[in-house]
Amino acid sequence: MKLLICTQKVDSADPVLGFFHRWILEFSRVCEQVTVICLQEGASEMPSNVRIFSLGKEDGRQANGIISGCRYAWRFKKLAWKLRNDYDAVLAHMNPEYIALAGISWRILGKKIGLWYVHRQVNWKLRIAAFFSHYIFTVSSGSINLRGGKLRFLGHGIDTNQFRPNETREREGIIRIVSVGRITPIKNLDTLVEACALLKRKIGAQFTVKLVGEPATFADREYDRELKKKIVDLGLGDIVKCLGARTHEQMPEIYRASDLEINLAPNGGLDKAVLEAMAAGVPVVVSNQSFAETLGIYADELMFRCRDSNDLAERMSAIFESLEDNNRESYLRQRIVDKHNLSTLVGKMVNIFAYGKN
Repeated sequence: MKLLICTQKVDSADPVLGFFHRWILEFSRVCEQVTVICLQEGASEMPSNVRIFSLGKEDGRQANGIISGCRYAWRFKKLAWKLRNDYDAVLAHMNPEYIALAGISWRILGKKIGLWYVHRQVNWKLRIAAFFSHYIFTVSSGSINLRGGKLRFLGHGIDTNQFRPNETREREGIIRIVSVGRITPIKNLDTLVEACALLKRKIGAQFTVKLVGEPATFADREYDRELKKKIVDLGLGDIVKCLGARTHEQMPEIYRASDLEINLAPNGGLDKAVLEAMAAGVPVVVSNQSFAETLGIYADELMFRCRDSNDLAERMSAIFESLEDNNRESYLRQRIVDKHNLSTLVGKMVNIFAYGKN
């Protein structure tokens, strides 16, 4: 099969979208040819059967937002038409506007159209893309606010060869905690800071916390300032460290150097950072009830009440006592290998495009 992938950015060094570089590599292993159209291109190393075409955002020239948007849309429509004989199917990754722009043409040309979308927001672009798509790929029913026969629930795509345990890791005296994700109010990191203050009073400074991520919007930056002030006000400057963003390639080592990953997002879709930590053999503590099935027999042990710092502190304290439970770590990793492995996900999508079923 010859596949066209439409995405926002191809850049292995990008801290947010760098993971998609490996998705393209995986598609290249099972497709005859992969053509990629992206808004912006950065660092990438691809095999000979992958071609990347950028719409030019990386050139740094900025204009009026509407003018730039129209320019990129025109470039995309020209490219999609020019390359029409080079692909049999189209996968739009998280950007329904690509399908909104070219869906009519692709339908007329007989191309199979798939949209990968993991977000609760529904807007007019998504509804148009859903109308033209043959398939809408997503993680689970909690990952999208659409319903209908086009939906295919396939799990996340975690490269379990990249995210794997450190077989020679030795526990240190200080327990190392990490929390990964955008610095934004919905991530509830202030609850983690409050739980750390409670734990410090209970057991002393026997642990450290690294916050990996950065704010993206004005509201996020304000929250970031408040969070850092709270860390200082609670006397946690020696325990909680804000590391900022890290590239996708750096994340496996960050997980392998940690003893516990904590995610405080509310109920909804499955946060990829939690699955990456599990794949790397790191136990997790989460408040999102959607993880119950993925955590399996350890769900009760590894979940706490959302925004309840007391419950989180108690759960963290209990986990500290059982960090030598290698059976738990092996079990959690195998859950990701079985349910969220990248090669399995890509194979399912290709089979759906080719045969209508996974």
